[in-house]
Amino acid sequence: MDLSLLDNVVRYTQGLLGTHPVLLFCSIAILPGVGVPASPLLLLAGVALAKRLSLLDVFVFCLSALFVNMTWTFWLARTQGRTVFRKFMGRYASLLDRVDGPATLVDFAIITRLTPIIPFAVQN
Repeated sequence: MDLSLLDNVVRYTQGLLGTHPVLLFCSIAILPGVGVPASPLLLLAGVALAKRLSLLDVFVFCLSALFVNMTWTFWLARTQGRTVFRKFMGRYASLLDRVDGPATLVDFAIITRLTPIIPFAVQN
């Protein structure tokens, strides 16, 4: 297997994202909210910022970007997402009203988390 392609990708990533960390921060903060997995972006952050920052700095960078991501997706789901979801569900939206009590909510949350198809942004 030829590793020169992988080496070129790593060098390009370090060059582009290492010199423009704002682009990397925005991609970690926004893209997982629209369905892109966060794990590859976090790996890119480690590769791109490893030469410029310490491990603790990269950790804080990624953690703050994920915090921004979780904040805006929760806000969106709490405000506009609820009405859009009810319109999307149509006549089945009344099933959501039957979810009452803490035991039913815990069961619903566990089933939602364990289903591998549902993206994290939708689960929030």
